[in-house]
Amino acid sequence: CEFAAPITLPKDGARTLQLAAELGVNDAELRFASRAAGARSAFEANAACRISRAPGEAARAVDLDALRARCSAPEARDVFYAALEASGLAVPKERRALREASFGAGEALARLTHAAPLARGEVIPAPLLDACIQLLSRLAEKTRGDALSRFELTRIGSLTLGGGAPLQGELFAHARLAPGG
Repeated sequence: CEFAAPITLPKDGARTLQLAAELGVNDAELRFASRAAGARSAFEANAACRISRAPGEAARAVDLDALRARCSAPEARDVFYAALEASGLAVPKERRALREASFGAGEALARLTHAAPLARGEVIPAPLLDACIQLLSRLAEKTRGDALSRFELTRIGSLTLGGGAPLQGELFAHARLAPGG
């Protein structure tokens, strides 16, 4: 990954985050950019990364039971979104893909849902990506206090894509803060 500038949210106000993804069969390029909310100026590049799957490499299996055991403190959906809104991150009801969340020591697990069909050329529905960022924001807030005013995306440890298979069944997001952060 290459980092151009941190994404820092102002104490009063907001930033618009733009995530552009170009997905290939065995790789993906992600570009993050941001600008002051409501601004008409160009987006400022923040980070870019390429994720590749080695030839013949299968997606890593996730031990959902182990995650549930570590993330055992549930937070009701309405409490989750009310807390985000109180911190300045209002999420319209039609974009709320998170159905339930549980928290542990520096990590969180959420069950997601998305019923709308994929838009043309869309691999991952935008509300699902939003829910992942919302989960990370809420985890940072619960762990560090007023995290939304100083939240910075500095690294994506891993991203697993379903290899082009349609999204179906139960969907989960797992967020983990780096040690010390």
